[in-house]
Amino acid sequence: MQKIREGWNAAKLTKASIEVFKKAGLAHLIRHHTGHGLGLEGHEPPWLDIGNQEKLKAGMVVSCEPGIYEAGFAGFRPTRCW
Repeated sequence: MQKIREGWNAAKLTKASIEVFKKAGLAHLIRHHTGHGLGLEGHEPPWLDIGNQEKLKAGMVVSCEPGIYEAGFAGFRPTRCW
């Protein structure tokens, strides 16, 4: 996720995350949004989701935690905070 930049919107970041899984043949295992903002309440906006057009700004703290899950087997969810 070295592509996170001020001015990107949450949807663009989510699409970049999905592309990584697509290239690995794993996009069909995605079950939820890519991540969220962090603050006093823990999980806060901006929601890193395909439909969110909110622009990322300098000073925002986000957790990028895309996940893939195979029902009845296991899941994998790497987490990075910026």
